[in-house]
Amino acid sequence: MTIYQAELIKLSNDERFQQALPAVSGKALLRSPLCGDRVEIEVALDANRVADVAHHVKGCVLCKAAATLACQYGQGKDLAAASDLLETVLKVLKDGAAVPPEFDELRVFEPVREHASRHGCVLLPFRAIVEAIGSVSRR
Repeated sequence: MTIYQAELIKLSNDERFQQALPAVSGKALLRSPLCGDRVEIEVALDANRVADVAHHVKGCVLCKAAATLACQYGQGKDLAAASDLLETVLKVLKDGAAVPPEFDELRVFEPVREHASRHGCVLLPFRAIVEAIGSVSRR
């Protein structure tokens, strides 16, 4: 199965979460030393949940698509659930775990399992959202 399917390309071109947030509670900027992908995630928190999220990515198709899904699945979640997304993606990629039904669109990354050198591209936005949430408590 090819990595670069139509659905992956569609997600990488999705602009829903590329706007600047009017009020930012926390943010993180992560770079991949291997491929040069750069991901900035901003979060706006309301009590104990991610009320809004945005990303700014300079990177490959995998990284851009992953940023879209990190934002889509992170928005509206409580902080623990949003942070747990990283573990879910790690299990899908590295352990070959089944994609949970509530995160069905993560199936676009199943072909990446066989390409360990590309795992970082997918994981970077999920790591960034965890880092952005964590930055709130450090402020």
